[in-house]
Amino acid sequence: MKKTILFIALFASATLAQASLYVGGSVGYLSDAKEPLFSARVGYQIGEYAGIRHSIEGEIGVSSADFGIYEVDMLPRMINYRGEIDIDDTFFAYAGAGLGSVKIEVEFAGFEGDGDGFAWQVFGGLGMRLTEQLSAIGGLRFIDASDIKIRGETVGADNDLEFGVGMQFVF
Repeated sequence: MKKTILFIALFASATLAQASLYVGGSVGYLSDAKEPLFSARVGYQIGEYAGIRHSIEGEIGVSSADFGIYEVDMLPRMINYRGEIDIDDTFFAYAGAGLGSVKIEVEFAGFEGDGDGFAWQVFGGLGMRLTEQLSAIGGLRFIDASDIKIRGETVGADNDLEFGVGMQFVF
């Protein structure tokens, strides 16, 4: 029992010693809505195993679409897993997935309302280290949200594909 506790303590301290905090932001183009999606995230690298850096992050985004006769604002809030692997000293690849919620606000012919629904996403891309702490990233994201009830009416939040670029800063 003492050996097991010692092993867990050593593993946890080694993992925390490798851990690092980072922040990032991106702007992307939603191919279906034909509008930009701005997002910001704060993450924590929880360890590295088999050359893959494992991170957990919180992310929030905002997008506003004007379809002429109606407007839709979307606010996704996600908890993501992100894995990164080095390609060489400068470039790395990343992939991940997230679960969360999305707030939808709708304005249509005098009707206004908002509601929350379940959302999920998968993403991946490439990054380039500009310095030891600053990286530029570019990638794809597929985001899907459940239908939302607003004042008794069902609003289809649907899904979308985003092409995005951004920056990431590691502390």
